[in-house]
Amino acid sequence: MQRAQLPSEARMRDIGRYLLERGAVTERDLQQAAAARLQIGGSLGLALVRLGALSENDLVLATSTLWGLPPVTDAEMPDLASVQAALDRLHINPDWIRSAEAVVWFAGTEGEERLCIAARDPLSSDLQEAAEQWHPEPAIFYVARQQDLEGLLAELDAHGREADLVT
Repeated sequence: MQRAQLPSEARMRDIGRYLLERGAVTERDLQQAAAARLQIGGSLGLALVRLGALSENDLVLATSTLWGLPPVTDAEMPDLASVQAALDRLHINPDWIRSAEAVVWFAGTEGEERLCIAARDPLSSDLQEAAEQWHPEPAIFYVARQQDLEGLLAELDAHGREADLVT
């Protein structure tokens, strides 16, 4: 699999317009989400989810289709030990990965392992550039649900606090 490419014109189309064209949201939903986004920050898609206009699964499927990247499945989502092992192996600061709202892990058999990265925004230029530095082979990028990322990153935080207590 090739490294994720930066979005083309088709991928850069506004997620709101994309959802509107497919009947997933209404114009009113978009207006309310835009107003909420100004107040609370974050993406338009997450504002639509928070307002209940769209499920997070539908948002992930839409962004996955729009960006041409697969959604990470429950079976592919790593456990804490896999994420921690990848962070240690690649010398990645856990604070950086938290701020990128992403998780990293290796999948495959020894000698054929691939770096995998799941994020809410896997096309972030910071994340793309970091992946190129972390590992010589192209990474596999996935679109992830915010709730899955938050859960795993919270576990990572708790694990880090426990490690700090021991040392």
